[in-house]
Amino acid sequence: MTYNQQINQLIKTLVLKEFFNTLKRNTLLRFIIAGIINTLFGLTLGVIFLRFLPFHYSLSLLLLTCIAPIFNYFMSLKYVFNASGSNKKLGLFFSVYLFMYFVHILFMSILINQVDLDDIIAYLISAPFIIVLTYILQKKIVFKK
Repeated sequence: MTYNQQINQLIKTLVLKEFFNTLKRNTLLRFIIAGIINTLFGLTLGVIFLRFLPFHYSLSLLLLTCIAPIFNYFMSLKYVFNASGSNKKLGLFFSVYLFMYFVHILFMSILINQVDLDDIIAYLISAPFIIVLTYILQKKIVFKK
């Protein structure tokens, strides 16, 4: 390896170390990254459930509402907030998701039955609103400091 290659490798290593040190210190940055991962996980699973499971969209959303929050809870608890879990937090976390399930069903049923959209299109339109509202409720109720 040449001297210039060694210098370039050292710079890359230092930049990566600084990024990870910043990530360790910055809860907001960790929340954004976890949010992106959780969103991709939830959206992908939602589309798969709606397309491939032979159920009404409400049952597919119920399954998604049971699986995705478990993934999200542990990401939020361990990765974002570095917090310890408790039965109270877990109960509040799932209570918010149960409430959001009913809000999501209502939103989707309006888009499907009143606007005459396909269930996947209705899901993709409603999901961003549901994600933002869920974030607000989780921050204010479950992980409040």
